[in-house]
Amino acid sequence: MKRKEAFTLAEVLITLGVIGIVAAMTLPVLNQAVNKKVRAEQIRTVKYKFTKATEKMASLGLIGPYDSTAAFVAELQKHLKIAKVCPSSKLRECWPYDTITLLDGKEYEVTKL
Repeated sequence: MKRKEAFTLAEVLITLGVIGIVAAMTLPVLNQAVNKKVRAEQIRTVKYKFTKATEKMASLGLIGPYDSTAAFVAELQKHLKIAKVCPSSKLRECWPYDTITLLDGKEYEVTKL
């Protein structure tokens, strides 16, 4: 009678355990790389939109001497959707200088973005 050879249950479980450990070590690195690319794309999008808005203002002859920053921002708001305007006296309250917290609770240092 011919004897069949196969893996034992212990060998299969050890192999699956090793694969799980390697996956657990690899996935966070891949996730960070994806997040970095997403942030880079978001930055490019903001730069593009701001550039297009200022180019449109320039083509309409709207870039020039303004009486104040507020007057420039008021004109800019006509061409670009602005979520919030921060007065110069309250920049620390309005703009993050140290860290930002995303909706998922993760914190990032502003200087490393």
